[in-house]
Amino acid sequence: MPSKVKKSPIRRPLRSSEKSILSELRRDGPLSKPDLAKRIALSPQAVNGIVDDLVRDGLTRRGGQRGGMVGHPSTLYTLSPQGAFAIGLALGTQGLEALLVDFTGSVIYRATTAGQRIDAERMDRLIQGGLNTVRKYVEASSIEFDRVIGVGLAAPSEVLAQPELRRSLEAAIEDVEQQTDLRVAVTDHGAAAATAELMAGELEPSTSFLYLSIGQAIESGLILGGEIDIQGSNGYRIGQVPIASSHVCGGGSLHEIASLTSLFSKLHAHGFKAQKADDLFEATRTHGEVVDSWMKSAIGAVSMVAQWARGFVNLDVLLLASELPNGLQHILIDGVRRELSTSAMSRLGAPRIEISNLGPQAVALGAAMLPIYHHVWSGPSRTGRSSELRNNN
Repeated sequence: MPSKVKKSPIRRPLRSSEKSILSELRRDGPLSKPDLAKRIALSPQAVNGIVDDLVRDGLTRRGGQRGGMVGHPSTLYTLSPQGAFAIGLALGTQGLEALLVDFTGSVIYRATTAGQRIDAERMDRLIQGGLNTVRKYVEASSIEFDRVIGVGLAAPSEVLAQPELRRSLEAAIEDVEQQTDLRVAVTDHGAAAATAELMAGELEPSTSFLYLSIGQAIESGLILGGEIDIQGSNGYRIGQVPIASSHVCGGGSLHEIASLTSLFSKLHAHGFKAQKADDLFEATRTHGEVVDSWMKSAIGAVSMVAQWARGFVNLDVLLLASELPNGLQHILIDGVRRELSTSAMSRLGAPRIEISNLGPQAVALGAAMLPIYHHVWSGPSRTGRSSELRNNN
């Protein structure tokens, strides 16, 4: 791998006015210069210069014309997919998924590396392998590597919660930053998936939502008014939220009550050796009472977390994802909706319950979108550096 990459004008810090124009184009483009001037409250002369700069740098392009009632037709502008690229690395407990996305978030390349369970020794090798796979693709294509503006890395909450694995991850990130001269944006699986839902999902851009994924572990991500709350969305912390004992579930943490690990443990105690979500088809047939009991508790625990989150922030939507088979997932979601509609919270406006539409690909997609989000769409305080990983203890 080449050691250093020449600084690109694409990677320069963007002015707030440039970010505003790019945001408008992402949301509602193609738009004309007069359209943009009205939307961001700048003079036509100022917008003309800013748009011309963005065209020169390749971040926007002309996208046709729109006829007017008088005068010449207006030239329309849109984001240029080839204007910038980002690399996403989704670290799993037993492998890694690597993506390359363009400036609009479309996936250009995807590769998956399977392996044994991750430990401290394999961490750097796995990350370097995924990065090298994408680098080789870029070198063999017509893409200029200096248009890659960053790397996003998503790790499971359980990895971030283990000091030895965390230190290994920090070292691997520093190696990537030194070798490529690219900033690495780091977060957990839940925040990465929430990023993908924000950038490529079906919710309105300004929606405040809590993404909650029910898998072997609980992963979550919090989006407040269209802004990613990286430090507040740590899925491990959400999974450890204490749930009081009630008529719908026993006491414990959300992870202890509602994760698939907790369900598998209950099934194991009754003689059914479930190892993965696909095993639950058979479990519902042979051990339906155990699955039903877990489901009742999970519905109660998730509903309590939704009420807890609503009490702290003005939450519009609880966006649920799970590794459950479709039938069980619908039972879970319908149950949470029903529980919230009958709770005291309903009088205060319980959050709307929606199903994630991106599925398992959300984590890797969100990791790849993180560098673009930090560089273009976010404010100056959200840097997404690897230092966030070191400081977010």
